Amino acid sequence: MAKIYQKEQPAPVDRVTLGVQKALSSGIGWLDSIFGVCTTVKRSRRDGGSRKIRVAVWPKGDGDYIEIIPDDQRHGNTAFFLLDDPADEQFEGRWSRTFNLFVWGDLRKVMDGGYNSEWAADQLLHVLSGTTTREGSITLDKVYMRPENFTRGFDLEETDDQYLVHPFFGIRITGKIYYDETC
Repeated sequence: MAKIYQKEQPAPVDRVTLGVQKALSSGIGWLDSIFGVCTTVKRSRRDGGSRKIRVAVWPKGDGDYIEIIPDDQRHGNTAFFLLDDPADEQFEGRWSRTFNLFVWGDLRKVMDGGYNSEWAADQLLHVLSGTTTREGSITLDKVYMRPENFTRGFDLEETDDQYLVHPFFGIRITGKIYYDETC
């Protein structure tokens, strides 16, 4: 089972994504690390070049943001969420947010390595389409598999793009998260 990273004080939307993280962990045996809702941070390049937008998560306790980048050494086959603005009120107390679930991995680590990214996407959709939680629900909208669509909203260094072509893959699944906001 994958390692699940969760927030110490989750908001209602985080509790829904935690349910999805648990479903992915139990239903997708080839995932190693599953992060909840991450954020994007702007990082200045050390060489004085342009600033880059990176995906990051705040660790428990003190520290600095931990960047989540495709690399099979740090977190292995990885999944994480980014949420789009705005949150929409469906009716009194019921909210929705558009989510982006990003999954990347190394097909050589998936069973015997004879699979492709289409197979990985089918597995993800099978698990996600049946996922409900007490805290809310999700619906699925689109699946993106081309590298340029995977990185929408953040930057990867050119050398990191190697982690999005065979035998590596990157899949972005979009949809809606529905949750209740209690006051």
